Amino acid sequence: MDKDAQMKTFVNKWIDEALAHERSVQGWPPNARNRDYLKIHTPQQKGKIGTKVYAQWLTDQGFEVEIIEGKELSGDLRYRLLSTDSWTVTEVKLSKCTLKTLRCGFINLSLWWNQIRPRKKWDEIALVGIYPNHCRIWRKSREEWDRDCEALSTCSEKGHTGTDDLWKVNFRRNKRTDNFSEWKEVYSTQQGAL
Repeated sequence: MDKDAQMKTFVNKWIDEALAHERSVQGWPPNARNRDYLKIHTPQQKGKIGTKVYAQWLTDQGFEVEIIEGKELSGDLRYRLLSTDSWTVTEVKLSKCTLKTLRCGFINLSLWWNQIRPRKKWDEIALVGIYPNHCRIWRKSREEWDRDCEALSTCSEKGHTGTDDLWKVNFRRNKRTDNFSEWKEVYSTQQGAL
C-alpha cells in the first residue's frame, strides 16, 4: 500500500473513532438508529428534518400541510384541517437529545432549542427532539408562549449570543430537575421511552 493510500485509511479510521467518541459522550450508542443525524453539519439541514417530522405528523393527523420555506411568511410550515379553515403558522425547532448515564444507572437527559423569534408572526411553536432511536414533539400555542415564557424554567431570553430578541428552550431531566412537563408532548415514536 502506498503512503497516500495508507494515510487515507488512517484518516478514515480516525474520523470513525472521533465520531464514535462523540456519540458515546452524547450518550448515543454506535448502533443507534438515528446515529447518522450526528454527521449532519449544517443547522439548516438539521432544521429541515425537524420541519419534515412535524409536517409528517400533521399529515398523519389529516391536516393539509405546506412547508413555507423561502416564502414571505414567518415560520417553517402552515397547516389546516379544511380548505375553508385559516392556516396555522408554526415555527419548528429541532434538537438532539444528549444523554449521560451516571454510575448509579440514572440517565441525565437534555434537549436545547435556540433562536426562537417571538417577534415573528407565528401561531404556534413545535419543538422536535431527536433521540438515538426515536423522536418526540412538544408544542405551545402563541398565546401560551406569550403568557408563560417568562415564568417557565425551560425558557430563557439568552437564545443567541449578541442578540437580545431571541429565546431558547432547554429541557433537563437529572436527579434534581425535570422540567419536561412545562410543555405539552403531542407525539413520541416510542411511548414510554426516556
